[in-house]
Amino acid sequence: IILLMAALLLLRRPDVVIKDSPEFEKALRIWLPIIITKQHTPRSIKRFLNRVRYLAMLQRQPSETEKPWTAITAWMKKRAGFIEAVRLQKPTTEMAESILVALTAMHHSQVEERRPFMEADHGVDAQALEETTLLQRVIDEHDKAFSNWTDVDGCRDTFYGMLKGIRVS
Repeated sequence: IILLMAALLLLRRPDVVIKDSPEFEKALRIWLPIIITKQHTPRSIKRFLNRVRYLAMLQRQPSETEKPWTAITAWMKKRAGFIEAVRLQKPTTEMAESILVALTAMHHSQVEERRPFMEADHGVDAQALEETTLLQRVIDEHDKAFSNWTDVDGCRDTFYGMLKGIRVS
């Protein structure tokens, strides 16, 4: 019984609570107007938050601090025939969380960074002009808060690479 209790204690997962960083929370506040442009239901917003948090976690390295019992549990799992989970590979280029939120917000809302002609006789769609104006205002606010908007283009390939294999309904 003592061995069983010891094994249960050793195999139990630690309680891990990860909180959003201040940068992440600030970026969410800035990008909220874009996030809610197309879909503004609570479920849609929650789905967005889950997706962007998942993408942020993909960038984090798993905790490398080994607890004293880690070697023992690894040995016990190996002896019992359990296969260790494969760790996700960290992206080669880690992007700032503020940029990750920005790219995810634009992707989620299907709002692109574009510069339409401002003259009315060029046939610019009023909604597209409104979205572009809102987007430019949010980009300006983002750059004022984080001073990293120039890094966005360099992060797009990494961002779209992270999205591969993620199915969103």
